[in-house]
Amino acid sequence: LQTYYRSQTVWYPSLTWIFILKDDLVPPDYTCNITQYDKSVTLPNVSRTALQSHGNGRYPDVKKEFQFALNCDASTAVSVTFEGDVLSGTDNVLKNAYSGNDNIGVQMLFSDNTPVKLETKYPVISSAQENEILKLNAYYYYKGGDVGAGPIKANTTFMFDYQ
Repeated sequence: LQTYYRSQTVWYPSLTWIFILKDDLVPPDYTCNITQYDKSVTLPNVSRTALQSHGNGRYPDVKKEFQFALNCDASTAVSVTFEGDVLSGTDNVLKNAYSGNDNIGVQMLFSDNTPVKLETKYPVISSAQENEILKLNAYYYYKGGDVGAGPIKANTTFMFDYQ
């Protein structure tokens, strides 16, 4: 480390500091392994009249819990980001991947009922224990308009970030 001083517009060397480390400096490498997660989340069937009669928004009568089991180095901070195609007019609903039924999607919520906004990084564990469980719920979401009979499928990609 070298410090300087300035007199008007001229810089002059002042003092040089030298630091010597006793041992190698090894930054910690925090990480987690995903030991289990639900690769496919299947919501129970619901009738189109039930969706429409409930009105716009999340359909609360049908949900499916899913989770990620993590095995982490102690004190690891963990964030998660979900990506996927968004249902038009929303930022937290996955679009139906099948053609038709463009007014229905799937909304994910954290266990505290906070909707998962897609493309947003969420800190989920500030100081991990050895084993952690991240729980979420999936719901149907109806944005209004026509609904036809048929399957609904939504896809998401998740990304964990460790600090």
